[in-house]
Amino acid sequence: MFATPFHAYYTARILDGLSDEDKFIPAFASSDIRVYPYQVSAALFAVRSPYNKGVVLMDESGLGKSTEAMLVVTQKWYEGKTRILIVVPNSDLLVQWEKLIENKYSIPYITIASAKQLETAENTFNHDAVVLTTFDFASQYSGILSEGSFFANTFIIELIRGCANCCGFCLASYLNLPVRYIDYNQIVETIDLGLKYTNKIAFLGALIAAHPKFDEICDYIYQKSNEIENLELSVSSLRLDSLSPKIVQTLVKLGQKHVTVAIEAGSNRLRRVINKNLNEDEILNGVKIAIENGLKGMKFYTMIGLPTETQEDICELVN
Repeated sequence: MFATPFHAYYTARILDGLSDEDKFIPAFASSDIRVYPYQVSAALFAVRSPYNKGVVLMDESGLGKSTEAMLVVTQKWYEGKTRILIVVPNSDLLVQWEKLIENKYSIPYITIASAKQLETAENTFNHDAVVLTTFDFASQYSGILSEGSFFANTFIIELIRGCANCCGFCLASYLNLPVRYIDYNQIVETIDLGLKYTNKIAFLGALIAAHPKFDEICDYIYQKSNEIENLELSVSSLRLDSLSPKIVQTLVKLGQKHVTVAIEAGSNRLRRVINKNLNEDEILNGVKIAIENGLKGMKFYTMIGLPTETQEDICELVN
């Protein structure tokens, strides 16, 4: 199990000095793993972390982050926390994790990373086992809801990744290039899936209205509101030049009273500097469409301290 006698001695001394709650004895006893001292230290830090939301384990590639994570998972399993969800970035890593648990650990697991697997699992992620899935599947297909989250009991659907506008300050644009749009039929299927669990749907993306079928998506969920009582829709921030009567009417019909828009700076000059291609006429026209179609309020995102900013730019923002 251990690489050298030193590792065994070091591990034994650490375990001996811990309280019963923190000992990893079940993890070692039920596993076939080689563990290094720094991995034990990292796992101990994770289970005794003062941070309520957990920790981030960071090592260079190949140093055993999966082992550190599985030490924590196994410890929690033997403490009686038998509903554990592991979300990995992609299908290649999913296979790696399946092999890791299958070959090295003695705790049950299931994989739910396709619509067929979800159906086989009775359309729920709530199982007394470690559940493995991918980020893409969890974000598009899962019925994972939480009363304690900021968007309580809301089924969030990602429509788009990246943004072709590439405003100079926006990491979400540059880090997610090229721009990718979720297929319309897949979005419709995901809306239907979400409505099996909740009446609250949210659309997520750097610029959701840039989706080439966003009007059709609005039409579809608008029609759903005639079938489902108290259906609610929330959206991430919108560009004022993308607002249309149809979009606003859909939002109002589904319970939205306000909308958040980002103008970033007060003057046309400064918006050009940061590549925010939005002029004053487009801003005023967007506000006009919002008011005429039933929205009661608007929230504006702006920034102070942009490069080349002058007092005149700030005054235009106030005006």
